[in-house]
Amino acid sequence: MNLGRGKIYDIAISSDHSQIAIGSVGGIYILDGNDYHEVRFIKSESPHYAINSLEFTLDNAYLIAVATFKSQFDQYVYVYNTSTYELVKQTVFPQTIDSAPGVLAVSPTEPLVATIWQAQYVNIWNYETEEWIYAYNSPGKDSFVHDIKFSPNGSLLISSDKHVTLIEPKSGKKLNNFTDIFKDYVWNLAVSNDGVMAAALERNRLVVWDLATGNEITSVESIQFTNPPMYYPDIFFSTDNKTVYTAGNEGVFIWDVKTGKQINSIAISADNQLFVPEQIALIDDNRLITATTDQTLAVTDLNTERAIYSSYYFSGFQNSFSLSNAEQEFAVIRRDADFVAIYDLLTGQIKKVITGLSKPYFVRYSPLGNYLSVFDSKGGHIYEAKTYKNFCESVGSIYSQDEAFFSFQFEGKLFINSLPTCNTIHTFDLPAGKAHMFLMEDFKYLIEANLDGTINLFNVKNEKLDKSLTGFPSDYPLVKASSDSKYIAQYDATKTWIWEIETGKKIKELSTGSPVFVGHLIYTPSRLLINIWDLDTNKALSPVRLPLDKEAAISPNGKLVVLSGYDYKKGISIYVIDTATSQILYRYHGHTQGDFPIFDIKFVFSADSKKLISVGDDGSTLLWDASH
Repeated sequence: MNLGRGKIYDIAISSDHSQIAIGSVGGIYILDGNDYHEVRFIKSESPHYAINSLEFTLDNAYLIAVATFKSQFDQYVYVYNTSTYELVKQTVFPQTIDSAPGVLAVSPTEPLVATIWQAQYVNIWNYETEEWIYAYNSPGKDSFVHDIKFSPNGSLLISSDKHVTLIEPKSGKKLNNFTDIFKDYVWNLAVSNDGVMAAALERNRLVVWDLATGNEITSVESIQFTNPPMYYPDIFFSTDNKTVYTAGNEGVFIWDVKTGKQINSIAISADNQLFVPEQIALIDDNRLITATTDQTLAVTDLNTERAIYSSYYFSGFQNSFSLSNAEQEFAVIRRDADFVAIYDLLTGQIKKVITGLSKPYFVRYSPLGNYLSVFDSKGGHIYEAKTYKNFCESVGSIYSQDEAFFSFQFEGKLFINSLPTCNTIHTFDLPAGKAHMFLMEDFKYLIEANLDGTINLFNVKNEKLDKSLTGFPSDYPLVKASSDSKYIAQYDATKTWIWEIETGKKIKELSTGSPVFVGHLIYTPSRLLINIWDLDTNKALSPVRLPLDKEAAISPNGKLVVLSGYDYKKGISIYVIDTATSQILYRYHGHTQGDFPIFDIKFVFSADSKKLISVGDDGSTLLWDASH
């Protein structure tokens, strides 16, 4: 199940308004143009790429897309038959792109696709003859192409630096060069539906001009657009060519073509939450679709200026996430979003959106799943997880296993509060010079690790020192406790000492650091190897050999190790390894590399070890069946 769709790179509308195509991570989502439900997902043919740019042909027979990534890989143009959405043709860009994502424009008169590569050149691909045609080279070493658009008569406009060039696409012949009307770098382009006018965005200026004469029709100075993405179509003409739409920080702005005056501004909102639009497109005369900076998809009725549809599935990068084992729910905070999305793991649907937050950055369910903590720029909030009603304005981040208490640190003190009253019942001063202090999950002990290696266990109920352990001196001593509250470990980068809490007896010294507790198991990752010990039996399990030097997670029942790896041909893989035999049981695929030439997959298992959630920096969130 795909919980988070990933970042939106481009939006295309079929000319009959019946289909909406969303270019996203690893493929294309097709939405119905009337009720916006997902018709299908077209998986990219290459595992490396997101769909960066896409467009329907004028007759709606084909959907053409560029699969691209900002790295040293081949990049493809795909042609899909829209009746079946089967891939009918594909080609690789004639040169490897190493600096800019691919951008395309589809000719309305001929079977031609214009593409930008290396941000300096425009090439044309004939998708019937499958021939590449050289078209345009931007002048100068540091000169770059920013956008391309076909006019209705089949000529091609190219924005480059401080000018716009009009060419005949097949021959590359220059038909006109518009320079005098621009003052700064020209970014995005639009052509009127009758082919008479063109519009362009500079950094803070809108210009509309006559394509035949090159004369300026109107311009709007000193306006604040959304930070214009270099390759996204965030400017377009209305169908009657009387107005121009642009995306701005306060919503979508509508400008009169002849006078340059602002006719209207439309705030983009959903669930009483305002969004900053980044990409905009008209579905028809009455409906506007937008993708916002936090990757929320919204459809707005232009007559009522109200949202008639919104989707929080397109996730962007996840700042924080948490799994509830009680209600089978998954909470996600996304980059630049002022809300928390709650997914139902049984259906994959978004069950609840918590709004009214200010730059939230951390989310955590309590152990039994009855409460949810959210931290934002204003502080902490605790919600009752069945209704998601905010009942406590406090920074509750650590819960007791029975959920009777939560704790937090503030101004040199550690507070323990009761639930659900949120009243403070214990307060501990945090002594100066203590490198590490934390509560056991059962809230029985407050553990204090000192620089001299002494580890003190304070009884929370009476606030008195119960026992003291002798560890090793360290400039920054680190300690962890097992989730069953039976063992405690002190560690650094090279070694780990483990004690049994009840007896205070040291039971093991390990020659590797950074341990992870899973119940009564402890594992320590080292290069290409994971060592696992059963502390109840004091026996070592078979070391798990890793296919790559990556961090790993272990299932709560201790039977599976999971990690991510990368292969050039197959892309990113998730390896599931049997801890008993060290054999790779499964190899999952589904994540791409995201926006950067690196990848980072984080994992969380359900408490019964039957479900695995993988969260990628490409923005996708995938749910796997780990029970088989």
